[in-house]
Amino acid sequence: MSKHALVINGGISRGAFAVGAIKKIFEYRPELDFQILSGGGSGSLIIPFVSLKDMQPLVEIFTTKHNRDIIKKFSLSERLQEASILDASPLWGLLDHYYTHRLYDRLCDTDKMLYFNTMCLQTHALTVFSPRHHPEIASRYDHRCFENYDQFLRTLLASTCQPVLLPPIRIQPQEEPVRQYIDAGDREYAGIEMAIASGATDVYVLLQTPAAPAHEDKEYRDIFSILQKTLDIFIADAADDKQILPHLYNEGLRYIQAVKRKMGRQGVPATMIDDWFDTGMIDNPFYNRSPVRLHIIRPDLPLGGGPDGLSFDPAMMQEMLAKGEQAMATHLALTAPQGG
Repeated sequence: MSKHALVINGGISRGAFAVGAIKKIFEYRPELDFQILSGGGSGSLIIPFVSLKDMQPLVEIFTTKHNRDIIKKFSLSERLQEASILDASPLWGLLDHYYTHRLYDRLCDTDKMLYFNTMCLQTHALTVFSPRHHPEIASRYDHRCFENYDQFLRTLLASTCQPVLLPPIRIQPQEEPVRQYIDAGDREYAGIEMAIASGATDVYVLLQTPAAPAHEDKEYRDIFSILQKTLDIFIADAADDKQILPHLYNEGLRYIQAVKRKMGRQGVPATMIDDWFDTGMIDNPFYNRSPVRLHIIRPDLPLGGGPDGLSFDPAMMQEMLAKGEQAMATHLALTAPQGG
């Protein structure tokens, strides 16, 4: 039985590309249902509505907002004693408007697996928040549940707050010892691994960085622009690195399947083959697993959105959304079953 997963990380305003891609796949395949959804950065803002197949709020958020709706900007000298260069209070207002009590209640009632990814400054751990406990994730990551609506909004905010640019967030304000959370970025291959651990057969991974970055001739002169560009480069590198281990995992599973088929052709009984491949190892990642179908959808060229994805311009984001639609349409056409 197929089990579909959606993984979206990073991007902030570039999340418009992911929204366009999801919008297109629902148009082509309205029956498709994502049972597993993992998000960080803009992905955390997207997966709640995708889980409920409610795309209209996402289209509005990612095609109509301006910088003033998301952040307040200051000169660097004004913020030297603050926790961040930018002020995220407008973003909190946006979350409060779109991510309502009713939405929160519906997410708590759903049987889908929702993973909101953050990183804890104090523990250095990738910390996954969810509406409910998931043992398959708790065995691999620091897994916590948000306990009320306020913590849900704080989780969304923390997951989108890039360090230094935006402030770290206390999801449980009274918690001691103190725990502050930030955007986990594209750390390792966590989102894909979470999907595999949760039993996904098909994993759709939406990246906002192109396979080949564009070269620039611009000289960066001030501290803020250098910081923004450096963060952008790290995010792009992580997006490429995160695919390596899942592909190796898949190749390992294909190899095991090929060996089993060869043993079967040589007359070895299936029960004996299964027994030989059951080594008794605890949490053996290869035991009784099949290769997953990875769908990587990403833009051909840089999307824009500023060096940190924190530039919100409706016209630009509408173009990103259209590019997401086109990228998904191309992917679906290339992967469609060949009829006779």
